[in-house]
Amino acid sequence: MNELTKQVAVTADGGQYFSAKHICDAIGLTWSGQRAKINTDSELSASRTDIYMTAAEDKKYEMIMLPIEKLSGWLFMITPNKCKPAVRPALSKYHEEAFAVLDAWFRKGYRNVDSLMRD
Repeated sequence: MNELTKQVAVTADGGQYFSAKHICDAIGLTWSGQRAKINTDSELSASRTDIYMTAAEDKKYEMIMLPIEKLSGWLFMITPNKCKPAVRPALSKYHEEAFAVLDAWFRKGYRNVDSLMRD
């Protein structure tokens, strides 16, 4: 498990969640803009869970957590040029692959292949 995964993965109420803020911090993206995007997006805002963490100094922090199933879509919404230069190539490659997968799923009909729907 890498350091980023340790920072953002949480299991609660039988679900797995990630902290978008921690990912934003790691990739150099401003949290305020992403928080606004999450709060105004109907899918993301409806699925968010707020978890309260207590830091060493007994200060409580609210963390906006999203279901791990939303991670791929949320990452797809991020503009690579708004991230750290070191992250841009990987995020651009992710976008290329996501476009190909979405095309295969919706246009080429892979969504109708039963074996792909199994966990």
